[in-house]
Parts: sequence; structure tokens; C-alpha cells
Amino acid sequence: MSGLWKWILGFFFNPKKRNRKLIAELVDFSDSLQKIKLDDPLEDIVRFFSLVSVWFDRIEETRKMLADFTKVNRGQYDEVINEIINLRSVLIAVGRRPDGANRTKAGEGVTEKEVYLGGIFGLFTHPVSYWKTAVDGERGGWGIADMEKMNSYDVVCRQAVRFVFPYKKMIVEAVAKIAAS
Repeated sequence: MSGLWKWILGFFFNPKKRNRKLIAELVDFSDSLQKIKLDDPLEDIVRFFSLVSVWFDRIEETRKMLADFTKVNRGQYDEVINEIINLRSVLIAVGRRPDGANRTKAGEGVTEKEVYLGGIFGLFTHPVSYWKTAVDGERGGWGIADMEKMNSYDVVCRQAVRFVFPYKKMIVEAVAKIAAS
């Protein structure tokens, strides 16, 4: 699309106004994510996937928002376009997958029976509901000094924290930049 056409289109078509409701909903999503403090990592990873799954199911709406900004961009929306791309990438990375951590199908609610952890340090992959029963399991035997006071429950709790924290941070930062544009 030529620069003149983008200028004319941009004059009559404001992607921020057109996507105002969607951006407000993303801000609410971000606010909800920020409330996840990871005090109870197994409960919190289920809450994280519950929130993210809704937006994974709405990924097409974020594609349309990206298209709206791209359509009229002459450089003024470069940052917001990059942040929408980043947000979409994270949602896709942590979305629903039959062999991933969140094994729900589109539209399903996320429960501890469909969120899987493990597959590290010789631990088999099991749902969160299984790992909750391992809270009083035997400690030690990992062969790593830093982990000798940990049991399998502690290991998957650490795994949950290390999974949720960076993705939560990326989503919150992307949404903040999109909303500020």
C-alpha cells in the first residue's frame, strides 16, 4: 500500500479507537495476571493457564487488531505492532496443546487435572492433581547439592514458578505498551 493511501486511510481509520474495547479487555487480563503472586505455585499455574487460555482462544481477534494497525502504519505504530506480535507469540507458546502443559481443548475450563508438570530431573509428567499428593514425599536423592532438601513436589513447584513468571512478565509488559500507544 502506498504512503499516500496509508495517510488517507489513517486519517479516517484510527486503529486505537477501533480496538479500544479489545485493548481494555487486554488490560483487564493483564491486571488479573498481575494478581498471581506464585505463593501457591501449583494453584497459580492453573490460574495462569485459565486466564491465558481465554486469550489463546481469542487469538484471531489479536490478529485482526494487528492487521488494523499494520494497515495504516507509516512508522507511527511500529512499537505497538511489535508488542502485538510479542503478545501473540507468548499466547501461542503457552496456549492449549494436547502434548503441552495445558492440555485442554478450545473453550474448556482449565483444572488441575489438565495442567501437566514434570519431565525434569527424571520425574515423569503428571497432572497438577497428582503432584499435590506428593507434598510429603521423600526428600533428597537428586545428586545436586542445591536440591537435596527438596522432594518431587518442591521440584515441580519450582518448575511452575520458572514457567509462569517470565511469561506473565512478557504479557504484562506487552499489554502495557499496547495500552499506552
